[in-house]
Amino acid sequence: MPWTEAPNTDDAWSTVRGQFGAMFDEPVFTPTPGKHTAAGIVIEESDGRIWVVHPSNAFGGYQSTFPKGTVGHSGTLQSTAIKEAYEESGLQAEITGYLADSERSQSKTRYYLGRRVGGSPADMDWESQGVSLVPLAMLGEVLTHPNDAPLVTALQNEKRPARRDIIKYEFGLTSAYLILSTVNGFRRKYGVWPQRLLMWRRMIDVIKAEILTPLGWARRPTATKITLSCFSATK
Repeated sequence: MPWTEAPNTDDAWSTVRGQFGAMFDEPVFTPTPGKHTAAGIVIEESDGRIWVVHPSNAFGGYQSTFPKGTVGHSGTLQSTAIKEAYEESGLQAEITGYLADSERSQSKTRYYLGRRVGGSPADMDWESQGVSLVPLAMLGEVLTHPNDAPLVTALQNEKRPARRDIIKYEFGLTSAYLILSTVNGFRRKYGVWPQRLLMWRRMIDVIKAEILTPLGWARRPTATKITLSCFSATK
């Protein structure tokens, strides 16, 4: 669902819900003189998939990346990460932990781990031209900019509970409805249908059989016959 109560002032963002302060082991952040201080967030679904954004016109040379931005005068590292997540992906995020610090030519960025608690990719702003949900194992194929490589490595090396062993709803109706809601939101916002969707083959089967029904799928308007590219599921 859209985040209808998202803050709309700098002061409101500075106290936004989802910040967890010292409730987890976060190292002290030391700014680098002459560089911007920034914050970003890696939003992970309970099944291990990761949300990434696609900057408009591949800004900065990034085809895909994680939401991040410069910390404002009244903002905190954590509030900035949540704010940038909403502006660039349309998602409402809650911080769950610390991931890594990244030093670049003009900025030093603290990256947090987070989870989605609301929002919709249809509400991404002009900075992004798309939002994707990517399996962790495929993240290195999608995030190709060298600056993101250490973050991908940190994510893949991070020790996690065996939660992937207990997830039972991999291709459930909730995910299917989220996909269709995002497609419809894109159409409302930009006046055209997206041209390509990337999803698991079994998810396409769920949409065909359980939501649109085979007859509805066959009768869908020509304008909505989007090219569907599929991941090769091995499980």
